[in-house]
Amino acid sequence: MELTEDSAFEAAARHLAERSAATGRLYAVVAMNAEARGRLLRAADGVAGVTARAEGEGRLRRVVLTPEKLVPMPRQKLPVDDDADEG
Repeated sequence: MELTEDSAFEAAARHLAERSAATGRLYAVVAMNAEARGRLLRAADGVAGVTARAEGEGRLRRVVLTPEKLVPMPRQKLPVDDDADEG
């Protein structure tokens, strides 16, 4: 079965919403026209554990996927500085 462009977009939007719910991460999707934002909102609406909303104005309008339970980002470790040994 071949996916149409609409069904591929819906599947990708649903996958992103499911990933947000599973990982506890916020996702913001930008640079979409009003029709695409609406399709993404409808696709994410059926996913449990995540809410989707459009926010911002004009060119900064975006869709934000917010999981019910946010998980903080892990702290990144800085690389070890070995230059002190080079005297």
